[in-house]
Amino acid sequence: MLYFFNIVRGSDKVRDPEGTEFADLEEARAEAEQTARDLAADELRRGRPILAGWRVEVTDGRDKLLATVAFEAAVLKVPAGGLLPMRSANETGFLEHYHRVSALFEETRHLAARVRSTFEEMRKQLAAID
Repeated sequence: MLYFFNIVRGSDKVRDPEGTEFADLEEARAEAEQTARDLAADELRRGRPILAGWRVEVTDGRDKLLATVAFEAAVLKVPAGGLLPMRSANETGFLEHYHRVSALFEETRHLAARVRSTFEEMRKQLAAID
């Protein structure tokens, strides 16, 4: 059967113009979950947040809604022991951790650039020896 994956981000909806063949709805739903994970990862790599309510809607050829996969459901899984304690974004510990991680990420990016530069310089020096 042909399934369509429409991406809904807030009031913005991007319709799948072609659709994809799957044996059943479960296979289509699994693909929708992977699509949500891939799109979420891409947004995060670009430094953009994933907003609540973003989802992939699986529809048939007549635009009948068959399944919905929320980005947060595709990315966040509840551990077997139950829910983790919820933390408010305003909690000092959370914000401190966020800023430390952000700083570490930037430091890692700069270090990687220096390593690439050093390797490039070494390549040039080796080429000059030959």
